[in-house]
Amino acid sequence: MDMLLALADAGLYPNYEGQSYKAKYGTGIAQMMKHFGYKTVFWYGGFGTWQDVERFALAQGFDEFHGATSFPYEGGNAWVPLMEICLRRLPII
Repeated sequence: MDMLLALADAGLYPNYEGQSYKAKYGTGIAQMMKHFGYKTVFWYGGFGTWQDVERFALAQGFDEFHGATSFPYEGGNAWVPLMEICLRRLPII
């Protein structure tokens, strides 16, 4: 989660700190991108419940979160081929 906040890896786990859900870190990428007028969308290849990544990303200012459960799933193992699904949805330029 440190990369979301532009913090050095110091062995801290901000997603386990209650304060991380009450206030946004000033160094967070979502806040910086919004400052420049961008809509922020967090794409994650796993499940948003893992280490509470969905709730953490949204609490830190991302407008949307999309993870494995955001896409149709027809069975098999739990690891959805997310990149393949995303690439199929991209417009051809």
